[in-house]
Amino acid sequence: PDSVLSDSPWISTHGSCKNRCFELDEAEAPKCRCDNLCKSYSSCCVDFDELCLKTAGGWECTKERCGETRNEDHACHCSEDCLSRGDCCSNYQVVCKGDTPWVMDDCEDIRTPECPAGFSHPPLIIFSVDGFRASYMKKGEKVMRNIEKLRSCGTHAPYMRPVYPTKTFPNLYTLATGLYPESHGIIGNSMYDPVFDAIFNLRGREKFNHRWWGGQPIW
Repeated sequence: PDSVLSDSPWISTHGSCKNRCFELDEAEAPKCRCDNLCKSYSSCCVDFDELCLKTAGGWECTKERCGETRNEDHACHCSEDCLSRGDCCSNYQVVCKGDTPWVMDDCEDIRTPECPAGFSHPPLIIFSVDGFRASYMKKGEKVMRNIEKLRSCGTHAPYMRPVYPTKTFPNLYTLATGLYPESHGIIGNSMYDPVFDAIFNLRGREKFNHRWWGGQPIW
């Protein structure tokens, strides 16, 4: 059978994601899955990458791709109709229409709160970069143009003091809950709980079990 994580039941990957890409229902074993967590559970159908991820063509426009004939196997598009269909590559306006890159634009002066449609409160998006030292912020736009843009146009702290242990999962969940690891329960990237008689680690399915995660998000 296909190789799976040691704590995962074997799930057949034979089947198809045709007309099933990113379905909301999780297919039960032994049926293969096409939802957005199938990679984590090593249970995607064999054609998930081909049909759902559509990585052909890359993720950016080039001068040669501008005005291309639409190819539905591409991850994003540089065709003339991509704006109306909302699936242009992220640099389409810059490469194909001559716009200036976001990183070169002036900072926006937003005077009133703006909330996307469907949200009662502005959503909070957090992206984390492992190993990002505070000193990197001093390197400026010659090294990290996009990070420097976010820093200069927004607000930032000079550094962040990590909680102990200084591992990824304990610190990320502390950011999410405002609690110390001894209170929210995630004290390491890998750990054994004698009460659960189970092992939590980054690769296993056990990390998806809600019993490990104490506290509530602070937002």
